[in-house]
Amino acid sequence: ATEGHAPIAIRLAPHSDQESGQDGWMLTVTDHGKGIPADVLDRIFVPFFTTRSDGTGLGLPVVQQVVLLHDGQVSARNHPDGGAEFTICRPQ
Repeated sequence: ATEGHAPIAIRLAPHSDQESGQDGWMLTVTDHGKGIPADVLDRIFVPFFTTRSDGTGLGLPVVQQVVLLHDGQVSARNHPDGGAEFTICRPQ
C-alpha cells in the first residue's frame, strides 16, 4: 500500500523463539508509507475486512492461515520511523 516509488525492505534472519527456545527464521517486510491506522490494525487479519473498494479482504487472512499451517506466526505493526512492518516467524 506504499504510494509512489518508496522503497520496501525485505529481511530474512535467523530467529530464536523466546518462549519455546526453538530456532527458526524471521521474515520482515517494512515500508515507509503512512502506516496502518490503529482501528484498522486490529482487524487486518479478519476475513473479508478491507479498506479498499476493489479488495476482498482475503489477502492477509490467507497469509495468516498459511503461516499458521506451517507452525509460524505473523504480525503487523507500525514502524517507529513511519510505515508498516509485517513479520513472519517460522521454526526450522
